Amino acid sequence: MPAQPPALRRNPEPPAVQAAADSAPGAATAEATVVVVDADQSPAEPPAQPRIVPVRRTGQWVAATAVILLLAMVADSVVRNDAFQWDVVGDCFGTAAVLRGLGLTLWLTTVVVVLGFALGTVIAVQDLLYSVQDLLYSVQLVYHRTYRIIPLPLVATIWYVAVTSVLSVGQYYVELRFSR
Repeated sequence: MPAQPPALRRNPEPPAVQAAADSAPGAATAEATVVVVDADQSPAEPPAQPRIVPVRRTGQWVAATAVILLLAMVADSVVRNDAFQWDVVGDCFGTAAVLRGLGLTLWLTTVVVVLGFALGTVIAVQDLLYSVQDLLYSVQLVYHRTYRIIPLPLVATIWYVAVTSVLSVGQYYVELRFSR
């Protein structure tokens, strides 16, 4: 049985091992798969590197275009809709109470970011030192498992609501006691 040309046989072994296996008596392989070779290549030449073609992502482009179009439609509806009463919003936004609330919100956000950074730094240093003190370790676990997944302004809002609720209940009882 004549040996098949190398271009028609697929063998995972390196060329030197293939040549030794081809020359060995009785070296017939049970696996006979066909490798496609370009017509202009001779069977003695190794096959050329495959050409890398970028994947077309037409579905992603269509989806992105649809999302941008929908966002533009929502923005147009918000701007042109008379039910929003933008003139009333403009008049009320410049009042002292709204600006004071905006300033307080920005101040609380800044304080929470600074405190969160400081607490995170302390916990990170503790994590680096592999401290085994029970109190600090439990604080680290609570912080890692709860507050890291909640955005800091949301944590500040939760604390603000909790503190003002407690203070308002206390204020109610103080006013009830001293209003007589």
